[in-house]
Amino acid sequence: QLTNYFSETFAYFEMMKSEGFVPDRKVYNTLLEACAVKGDIPKANEVIAEMKQKKLGVDLVTYNIYLKAIAKAQKIPNTNKKNNITFAFKIFDELLTKNFQPTIITLNTLLNVCVFSEVEMKKCLELFQEHNIPKDRVTYLIVIRKFLKSKNIDLACKFITQMKKENMTLDGKLAVEFAHACHAKPEYFSLVDTIMKENGIDLLSFMGSSEEAFGLGPIREQKARERNRVFKGFDQLSPEAERLWENHLVNCQGCLLTYASDPLIKKIKFAIKHSLP
Repeated sequence: QLTNYFSETFAYFEMMKSEGFVPDRKVYNTLLEACAVKGDIPKANEVIAEMKQKKLGVDLVTYNIYLKAIAKAQKIPNTNKKNNITFAFKIFDELLTKNFQPTIITLNTLLNVCVFSEVEMKKCLELFQEHNIPKDRVTYLIVIRKFLKSKNIDLACKFITQMKKENMTLDGKLAVEFAHACHAKPEYFSLVDTIMKENGIDLLSFMGSSEEAFGLGPIREQKARERNRVFKGFDQLSPEAERLWENHLVNCQGCLLTYASDPLIKKIKFAIKHSLP
């Protein structure tokens, strides 16, 4: 379906030209955006070449979209990530030579290109300071997600701490990823607990390896009390509620539990607070 939309975009572009309309830079930037959505670098190169041939000039928006196309291409299987990173820095150098001042969008997009290489990512992060551009929440989320994925928990925690000092928070999904990544890092339990609370997630709903990894007696005891409260209500459950329990709420993992007050209903009312693997 994406391929169809992509083809249609260029088909309408050709139709536009055949009817005598002269496309300007904004139209070409729109074409470039289509290339970025698909991650089609060769086609993006053609669009840029045509813009230069027609002497329309390129602006910072053009360069940002160009980088976005490369960032998207990085997610395509079997793409040459190293070459893409080199190409992205080449484009960045070109925009500097044309006296464009990069923005937070420019650097975050370049950072997205570089997340597959910690060396290049750190090089990109240095550009924020070099160009006097403060990191924003998107910057931190890109970096933290990368370090968590590469199991570099210490660096992830470093950036999370910096992020918190600037009154920014992780999103719920990344908070859960962080909690799982810290299973073998009990020294970060306090930070994990804070991050989870900021996202409205009760750490006590974490079961199994989370509990043992942090190894904190009071937390373990509290969780045990919670389990006892839940299991005590099993004799009041209807068969349907038991089936739902077995299917969705194994060991209270990632859920909030509330019992119906009416004994005739005999069911658990529950809401999945966060889905965990």
